[in-house]
Amino acid sequence: MWVVVTVVAVVVLIATYVTWTASRVDRLHARAAAAFAALDAQSVRRAAASIELGERAGLPEVQTAAKAVLNAHADDREAAENDLTHALRAAKPCDAGVERRHGLSQ
Repeated sequence: MWVVVTVVAVVVLIATYVTWTASRVDRLHARAAAAFAALDAQSVRRAAASIELGERAGLPEVQTAAKAVLNAHADDREAAENDLTHALRAAKPCDAGVERRHGLSQ
């Protein structure tokens, strides 16, 4: 009799642990999906702002890189974002006063 009770207790403990672990993994997955969605949305906003900047400042290389980010698939998004960052860094500010006022000087 004690053997049956002990086996049932061990099975209940293992089932409880597995259920708790599965719940944690599910919550982690939901958090990761939400973080990816937020990062993707920020990436789209950055690309849209870069396109507008490229139009206003006459920077076609920035526009091209930003459009590549918008058109990139999930696997290629990181490389496109890096290219946009390099294009933005390569763009020279047209007014050094604006740079100083906004704390952008290096």
